[in-house]
Amino acid sequence: MNETVIIGAGGLGKEVLAMLGYMNLQHNTGCEVVGFLDDGLEVGTLVNGVGVLGKVDDHRTLLSEDCSVFIAIADPKIKKKIHQKLESVGYNFPNLIFPNTVVYDNTFVQMGKGIIIGAGCVLTTNIEIKDFVFININSVIGHDVSIGAYCSIMPGCKISGNVFFGHQILVGTNGTVLPGIQLGPGAIVGAGATVTRDVESGTVVVGTPALPME
Repeated sequence: MNETVIIGAGGLGKEVLAMLGYMNLQHNTGCEVVGFLDDGLEVGTLVNGVGVLGKVDDHRTLLSEDCSVFIAIADPKIKKKIHQKLESVGYNFPNLIFPNTVVYDNTFVQMGKGIIIGAGCVLTTNIEIKDFVFININSVIGHDVSIGAYCSIMPGCKISGNVFFGHQILVGTNGTVLPGIQLGPGAIVGAGATVTRDVESGTVVVGTPALPME
């Protein structure tokens, strides 16, 4: 069994645990989740049958260097900070892609590390997904899309062709981004918003068409 730890025991952590359990049961992946690291829960707290080992800062004393780690945090800024704490050790950051994800052409879909893709997603072709991107269930990524590191795309999003994401972008549930749009680093797209024009760095846009929050 491969020793595996999940960072974050909240909702996404529970989903990652469930995904790993499903894949181990159905496909015998040999992945054993030994525990969570979570700053908000006491050591020994059970989350869906798996214990909290300690806080994130305890990783050096709790984890072996060849441990596989999944960062189950949706907030892009927090996700980046956690990775920066861990990256010097040399842990494994595998990708977790639910088996029913549809990828039109693996030859032209490039992925970094630490990526999590939920059930029912579709990725077409000529797509670049950088490190620690999270794409939640039933989202669609069109052709010639580039998604920067630490981005999070919530359930049911539709990303059209030729869209460019900077790093640390969050797209809320059922968000839609029309073709050719560029989203600057740190931008946030509100749930249900339709992005029809470029979004500047650090801007929060909401509504249809999506406009900056005042």
